[in-house]
Amino acid sequence: MNTFTSILFFIISAVVFAFNASAQDKKITREEIISLRDKAVEFLKKKPYRIEMTFEEYENRSQPTATSTTIDKIEIIYPNRQHVLSTERNANGIKKSERILIGGNAYVRNPDTSWKQDDSQSYPRYDGHGISGFRDYPVTGSIILDYKLNELVNGVSTNCYQVIRRDQASGKQGDFEPWVKEIFWFNEDGTFAKTEIELSEGFSKNLYRMLTKFAYDSTIKIKAPIK
Repeated sequence: MNTFTSILFFIISAVVFAFNASAQDKKITREEIISLRDKAVEFLKKKPYRIEMTFEEYENRSQPTATSTTIDKIEIIYPNRQHVLSTERNANGIKKSERILIGGNAYVRNPDTSWKQDDSQSYPRYDGHGISGFRDYPVTGSIILDYKLNELVNGVSTNCYQVIRRDQASGKQGDFEPWVKEIFWFNEDGTFAKTEIELSEGFSKNLYRMLTKFAYDSTIKIKAPIK
């Protein structure tokens, strides 16, 4: 996730492009997508939920399988409780871990270890829901906005919004074209059903993809595993 975050920040800060919009089923605006996203994020503050987040890294955009894949299954109670089961697969094998974050306290264990409290490092906390700087950075160029009604997610009808941004930038390695694709599937009540972010930094053939699926469950409880 650190690689994803740093590359995403680089793309955002390099944004210099002109605005253009098109839609499949109706005319939409960036403000509409931002508003829908913000409302969905606000709902996450009101009710416990769980996500399954799959992060994939590809060394080549035409590569059929990911070089590394991390699947995080996370239960979340806003504002400061998370229970994370993480599985990472790469050329070195499979690595599993579990952590519970409550306020500033972190409890961790691996499959062959017992719980221990470890507040010595800052563990990543899930708090991102797309729009990667879409609101905060000036739009001066090529954005494609697409909208689709009644797309099914797990058999449930959702509204799907897609944002594709292509940039022009220069660096020590020459000119390059970083791009970001974000897709949001909203339930009928405005909550997130699923999100997807796909990006390429442009000066290499690397591709990064993060898919997040949402489920809402008021019975979720997160407590410290040890005293």
